[in-house]
Amino acid sequence: MGVKGEEMTDRISFRINGEPRSWKAPQFNRKTGSAYKPKQEKVWQESIWGQAMPYAPAEPWTGPVGLIVRFRFPMPKTWPKWKKAKEQVWHDSSPDLSNLVKALEDALKGVFFEDDRQVVSCRAQKTRWAGAPCVDVRMYRLPGLPETRAEAKGGGG
Repeated sequence: MGVKGEEMTDRISFRINGEPRSWKAPQFNRKTGSAYKPKQEKVWQESIWGQAMPYAPAEPWTGPVGLIVRFRFPMPKTWPKWKKAKEQVWHDSSPDLSNLVKALEDALKGVFFEDDRQVVSCRAQKTRWAGAPCVDVRMYRLPGLPETRAEAKGGGG
């Protein structure tokens, strides 16, 4: 997985139960001119926090981070049995995968990693499956650049 020579130094895995929600642009109050998050997104973000917090590191990670994410949606009740016969199928309709990842990254930043710009590797999928809707998350730290010349030479800090 990832770039040749990458070494996973820390890993965290967890599942978030509930139907995944995508990132949405802030909405604006015409009277006040202020921006706010749509309610659906706020509820989803709070659900992520509540379920992921037991797995959070003591301090947000610094340096490069990789994500492996699987967004699992339920099969529609209207699908015929022959379509539901497969345990898992690709979810090739709305919401966009990139917006799902963005919503997850926004919810995890400041707790699991300092900022979502640290995510340098991301492998994500969205599927429909027979089980309950959820998001499976695996994240890992990647080695960053040394902070000092001594670290670069292998002498530590």
